[in-house]
Amino acid sequence: MIVKLLNEELEYEKNLLDSLSNKRNSYPALTLLYSVGRKNSFYFYTREKNSKQRKYIHRNDTTLLRKVAYGRYLDEQIRALKCNIQRMENTVRFFHRYDADSIISGLPSAYRKAIEFLRSGAPPVSTRKVVQSENPTNREGLIYLVSNGLYVRSKNELAIAEMLLQFQDKYGYKFYYEKALLLKERVMDENGEITINAKIIHPDFTIETKDGRVFYWEHAGKLDEEEYSGNFFKRILLYFENGIYQPHNLIITTDGPDNPFDNLAVKRIIDSFFASASDNDGAVAASEAADSPTPDISLPDGGNSIRP
Repeated sequence: MIVKLLNEELEYEKNLLDSLSNKRNSYPALTLLYSVGRKNSFYFYTREKNSKQRKYIHRNDTTLLRKVAYGRYLDEQIRALKCNIQRMENTVRFFHRYDADSIISGLPSAYRKAIEFLRSGAPPVSTRKVVQSENPTNREGLIYLVSNGLYVRSKNELAIAEMLLQFQDKYGYKFYYEKALLLKERVMDENGEITINAKIIHPDFTIETKDGRVFYWEHAGKLDEEEYSGNFFKRILLYFENGIYQPHNLIITTDGPDNPFDNLAVKRIIDSFFASASDNDGAVAASEAADSPTPDISLPDGGNSIRP
């Protein structure tokens, strides 16, 4: 509730700041000075920025006096709004959510398992064999351990994996980390000739639902790095050329300095994509799968078809 109110106030003050900044441009950027003459009479002067020369304002020129004074008034309003906006943005950014799901998702795995046991009355038992990453690149980067024994490369991927694991039984899907995926890639040579090559990539997460659908989840955590962001957007284009795109069968999450990772947002994504697949009869999910069949992609050399 507090975050919602702050975001509403932020939007209002940002709009007001834009309006006042545009309005300020129509008023002179002058410094107002005054002196006291004989018989305690006031004399007003203006001075341009970075100038020592003063210009006297005639007592009858109230229009200029009013514009200069109001311009300074707008300056103070703008300064106050900028200060408020910065402080509210910091408050929203570092606000600690205290609802049950947020707190529990951030606990060490042993505590989460204990809470699951206390809620369900049955000890958490996993009989699934953990399939590790199939990506041969930078194996030493697999340093973050998920509670089921899976190793991933980043803290945010760890959070996603833990959330996928938490709702795996509820929604009946299977998920894999960096599972190999064979795609076709269009390559243009120097003469403008296009050839179709086979390319193997390793999506961050592959989620297979019990009704036969397959989703791919990519988390981009370094979009501020030029090489990383360039490679990431090339991958999104490659996905699209192979019939994999949002919101059909691709999930994309990001984080950055102004967009901290949000566990609740991950939970909402899992709920929205995989709740229908948990229906007992699977009628809804089967209907969706029939309406949007997953395409077969045959390689030009007669290789195995791939089903993204």
